[in-house]
Amino acid sequence: MQTHPANAPKPSWRVNGDAARELLADPATTATTLLILVCRALEQDIPPGVTPLELLLGNPEKQIDPMDPVEMWMDVERFYNARITEAGENRV
Repeated sequence: MQTHPANAPKPSWRVNGDAARELLADPATTATTLLILVCRALEQDIPPGVTPLELLLGNPEKQIDPMDPVEMWMDVERFYNARITEAGENRV
């Protein structure tokens, strides 16, 4: 029996804090890497049945509004105790 992806256990991504801070501070960090770091930072706040991208981008079918970008970056900076570059913010 297969589990629907929305009901699957949430992954626990291990992210080295020092490496994450360096990546967030580097204006050349790719959008994919930044998105993974964002999802990891928000992982604990994701309700059951919601994917990280639904939390970030919203899902009208589930009545989920997109996350406020300012709030998102504040959460990410607080989680990693780091500042993200403006280029990185714009890239994501």
